[in-house]
Amino acid sequence: MEEYSKYESPFTLTKQGVPHSPLVETGAIICSSLLQLATRPVTDEEEEYESVLNIIRRLCNKEHANLNCTSYQNLRKDIIRLHALSFYLQEKKCFPEGVGINATLDLLLQCLSTEVTCESGAALAATLANGGLCPLSGDQVMSPHAVRSTLSVMQVAGMNDYSRTFNFKTSVPAKSSQSGVVLIVVPGVLGLMCWSPGLDCNGNSWRGVHFCELVQVCLIGVGTKLCRTSALQDQVWAPLI
Repeated sequence: MEEYSKYESPFTLTKQGVPHSPLVETGAIICSSLLQLATRPVTDEEEEYESVLNIIRRLCNKEHANLNCTSYQNLRKDIIRLHALSFYLQEKKCFPEGVGINATLDLLLQCLSTEVTCESGAALAATLANGGLCPLSGDQVMSPHAVRSTLSVMQVAGMNDYSRTFNFKTSVPAKSSQSGVVLIVVPGVLGLMCWSPGLDCNGNSWRGVHFCELVQVCLIGVGTKLCRTSALQDQVWAPLI
């Protein structure tokens, strides 16, 4: 896992022959192929996406999370670049065996076209802040280990080229979107989502970034880690030593 802007060309891999980050295009393609493996018992492509969407809805406390068909059709118009990257990854033998490019890209575009509201997005962020346990439903959607990995990726590369500066100023994991969304997670404290469509030169919502930097004093979940007690199996956030 490396910072977002270290490699300008998407046609680069690590020495181990894998993408540098799941938040770049090549990494997203490989993640989609792995999602296909996870839903392998499902044969229909629509059901594959429904399986992924069901997880998203559980993270959001079953609030609004649906496919935006207009966004999906618009993304399909620019699929040539993703095909080129996919063939590059296939040539480098990154794709899992038996996973097709077309089905992988279709699932990726559907995931990219999933829309949520600020309320459902905040519930998702709160679930991540709570170690994968939805605080509203009590549903353990993700394991604490998976949540820690997710938050680490968000902290290193979630805000595009501005990730390092944002991490220095706020020290909290966050993920931005070209739609103007910023998802912020304060581990063990809170999760929130803000939306403002005006983007800065880094592709982040400039109002969202400014808001996070203004309230960074309140984001007190910095330097925490998730510890699981062996006796009670409770999730406890304690300061790093």
